[in-house]
Amino acid sequence: FRDAEKRCTGCFLQWYCSADCQKQHWKLHKETCKEIRSEYKEVKVEDCSFMNFHNKTKQVYSGSNKPKTSNFVVKVQVNLQLGNVSCPMMCYNRERDVEFMISTKTDFGNQLRQVIIDKDVVNLYKGYFYCITKEGKYYINPTPLPWEKW
Repeated sequence: FRDAEKRCTGCFLQWYCSADCQKQHWKLHKETCKEIRSEYKEVKVEDCSFMNFHNKTKQVYSGSNKPKTSNFVVKVQVNLQLGNVSCPMMCYNRERDVEFMISTKTDFGNQLRQVIIDKDVVNLYKGYFYCITKEGKYYINPTPLPWEKW
């Protein structure tokens, strides 16, 4: 997959080197794609707007929540007050053009929170996930991705 530049627009997890490769592989991928698509769940976004300080650039910014693409990786951070399970989780993408708080008062919010805590190996309580947006709503696949450095 080193030369893969195209991604399945159904599940966003399968990569292809070209549209022809994707068409040839579709019969094998079709059922898996359907299963993966069903795993994406809508997140309940907490009503908030906030400013942040970017440690690397030393700039204050606020997310616009107007992503350049409809699919991207997000970092979800569990509130470090681990005893307080009702605290929302911060969620943003690498470009920081998407930024919101995920409610942990829903089954899916709690599921994401628990996945992050269970899979954490460095005690930072962060997880990376694929996210898609449709009609102004955000959907996250709860399968964690490998750790990223951003």
